[in-house]
Amino acid sequence: MRAALSSLYEQEAGQLLRVAFAILRDAHEAEEVVHDAFAAMSPRLGAIDNPAAYLRVSVINGARRVLRRRVVRRRTCIPRDAGVELPERLAEFGDLLGALTDRRRTVVVLRYVCDLPDADIAATLGCTEGSVRSLARRALMQLRKELE
Repeated sequence: MRAALSSLYEQEAGQLLRVAFAILRDAHEAEEVVHDAFAAMSPRLGAIDNPAAYLRVSVINGARRVLRRRVVRRRTCIPRDAGVELPERLAEFGDLLGALTDRRRTVVVLRYVCDLPDADIAATLGCTEGSVRSLARRALMQLRKELE
């Protein structure tokens, strides 16, 4: 079981870290969210049909919890050095991703970092594929507007 968990970590941790960082824009919090997801899953690894999807949902939910906590402490939060690089296709957007709502940013990250189809994104977020397409369209419109 330990070997299976190590193998899964090697395969998925990098992408999950990029997802968490793209949503949170904080390397330390992103690492915590990813490690918490693996720690929570490890005792049940044998009973989970699709561990990668389970981890993805756990990371998204963990990132949402962090974002909710930030709302409370927003005034006292001191920005930290990122330390994690986004993929090239998202790096150019930098702070623009932070201007998106949490759900729009999550959809953009899952679509363009993880290359997930709308059905998988919908399953991860617990919404319909139509909602995913709508969120993605609105996010891209907002990003285009910000770039102008």
